[in-house]
Amino acid sequence: MQSPLVSIIVPIYKVEPYLRRCLDSIVNQTYTNLEIILVDDGSPDGCPQICDEYATKDERIVVIHKENGGLSDARNAGLDICKGEYIYYLDGDDAIDDSCIVLMLELVNKYPEVEIVIGEMQTIPPSLMYENKRCKHIDFLNANLDIRKSFFRVKNRLPVNACNKLIKKEFIVLNNLFFKKGLLHEDELWMFHVAKMATKIAFIHKPTYYRYINPNSITTSTSLEKRNLAWKVILTEFFKNITVPASKEQLLYALNQLRYYYDPQIDRYDEIWSLAFVQLKKQRLHLLRLLYYFYHRTFPILKGRGIGFIIWLITK
Repeated sequence: MQSPLVSIIVPIYKVEPYLRRCLDSIVNQTYTNLEIILVDDGSPDGCPQICDEYATKDERIVVIHKENGGLSDARNAGLDICKGEYIYYLDGDDAIDDSCIVLMLELVNKYPEVEIVIGEMQTIPPSLMYENKRCKHIDFLNANLDIRKSFFRVKNRLPVNACNKLIKKEFIVLNNLFFKKGLLHEDELWMFHVAKMATKIAFIHKPTYYRYINPNSITTSTSLEKRNLAWKVILTEFFKNITVPASKEQLLYALNQLRYYYDPQIDRYDEIWSLAFVQLKKQRLHLLRLLYYFYHRTFPILKGRGIGFIIWLITK
């Protein structure tokens, strides 16, 4: 097996009860040629001290202490200094299987030009929302059009999370696939752009990542207002960056995400919908455009009941 340097980047903020579990899972990897970058994002608890403690025990560990800038900023800070040929993102309250990196590099050797290797995720406690076991019938995708269609379809699509993916650093840098700073649900936007650029993705059909449901995580503890602001940014980019090939699939994907978004700030809500209607008109999806017009008007009252099923049926 080849021995490329793999940089594991861990953004860390308020995860003190879980951090040792995470770090132990990294330092105990059966693959040892690692650069372990711990990004302390201004965590106010004992995380900075734990990071420094582990760094004194393992020379592979590099610690960055910085002011709080959010998850995206922390990941970007790690990417800025990493030296690895491959990148792996891991959240500080999760863990990985001891053989995770070995299994991923086996596929790199099997498919030397692969840009991304994706493993399955096991959620603790179990949750179908996060367990990406939807690609069991796929071993390797080697065309951008196939990747776009696999990601942009409504069901059984490629996992959206940045974690649990071994990614060629050159692919990230050349395509400017950094994370948008200060954005909640940043993985949604990041993977949207990744899917538009990737040409070769391989899959591991066993769990390599353990996602622990943390009730105090950024996503689960953030206010509705911040979530709405984030979705406004994400959906705006979705609708403004629909490109060929697979432009229709991208539009239907964006519309599917829009169905789960309602902003009490009507001006913001209507602004996103106007972008959606422009794209529907451009794609000549006139019936779908009409149905979504009624959906848009009735959603504040019906909360999507009834008309949503009809739209889903036409979309399918």
